[in-house]
Amino acid sequence: MEKIKATLHAHPHFYSPGHSKAIHESFYRIFFPIPNLRTIVESAFEKDIGIYALSSCHTPTSGTDNRFKDYMAELPELERKFEIDPHLDQGWVAIAKKEKTQGLPHIILLHTQEVRTRHGNGYTDVNVIGSGNIINYEKTLEEVCDEQKDIGNITVLCHPNAGACSSGLETAWKLYDSGKVTTIEEWNASIPEKSNEETQEFLMGRRIKGIAVSDSHHYKQSDKSYILINKGLLENFSIEDLRRIICNGSFDNQYGQISRLERFATHELPILTSIPFHLASKPSAIIKSLISRKK
Repeated sequence: MEKIKATLHAHPHFYSPGHSKAIHESFYRIFFPIPNLRTIVESAFEKDIGIYALSSCHTPTSGTDNRFKDYMAELPELERKFEIDPHLDQGWVAIAKKEKTQGLPHIILLHTQEVRTRHGNGYTDVNVIGSGNIINYEKTLEEVCDEQKDIGNITVLCHPNAGACSSGLETAWKLYDSGKVTTIEEWNASIPEKSNEETQEFLMGRRIKGIAVSDSHHYKQSDKSYILINKGLLENFSIEDLRRIICNGSFDNQYGQISRLERFATHELPILTSIPFHLASKPSAIIKSLISRKK
């Protein structure tokens, strides 16, 4: 059966398209412009990405990320070239070409929310898929996962072996084994390859099939790492069926890495330039974000 690419954790840019008065952010945007929705959609079609994650990131330092809402406000601008079928209460929208061309006839834009949750003495990131509501980053990891599980959504433990804002491998396994999370990121293209290999080996030793994601912060890097799934899901998409595919391991991981230079330019640089501003306003949140877990 024909398969399609699915990116389940990918940020089109470090920042949201909404207006910001922060000097460091305005300066960064000059050199790395934020893509509009048309650019993102056309890129998805060009790369044949059937399910295209448009990931937000809610954190105690940066606050609530409203980028999906901002991007959805641009939907009317696509109507000349595309048919729009929104399911915003479930966090996704189907976008189909009006004219037949090569490649996929339509794609799913999928809102996923990376939430920096309170966990132990620090933070742990979890990616929520399927919610039409903004997830509160002030909650604990367990609270977020339990709430989403009860309504049938997908929770993915992010980069468990990345150090800061990560659970650690042993804790990741316990959270998965207890049913707190749907799955774990087995491979994250934004962290060092050695860390990914350690995670992969750890999960394989426990017969856990995690997912491969890019966790990119630029739309052109969204498919550096992804999963392949049967095209049938694209024809009749639902969060429930996506969840079933993930739980059953009915996908193939495609592994790749974002280069060190790309990672610095699109992710680490804007973080570094924002630290002085966040330290002045939210010092405790910054300190907790830097706490690394080894277990």
